[in-house]
Amino acid sequence: MKGIAKHTEQIIEPVSRLDCLKGWTLVGGTALAIQLGHRMSEDLDFMRWQTHKGERMDVDWPQIRKELETVAEIQSMDILDHNHVEFIVAGVKFSFYVPGSQISGQS
Repeated sequence: MKGIAKHTEQIIEPVSRLDCLKGWTLVGGTALAIQLGHRMSEDLDFMRWQTHKGERMDVDWPQIRKELETVAEIQSMDILDHNHVEFIVAGVKFSFYVPGSQISGQS
């Protein structure tokens, strides 16, 4: 796959089949590198957006961790906030992020 480092390419296929990734979108530099092939990318950044008003917008890290463990060893996990969690799995950094629920300028 163009734009992705070999070790990332090896893990992306099994990870892409995980149920916990349904509703998440690959974003950032890696998503662009796959499309444009302009550089090599190693990390995988995922985002999801609110689909209906009142939807809880946080990262279900226990479920993501459980499913990632079926693919490869999780070397580290960092809960940065309720809406931002990072994992290192088989040497690949995975970031999961959901934007804040407030619209700019409103409280």
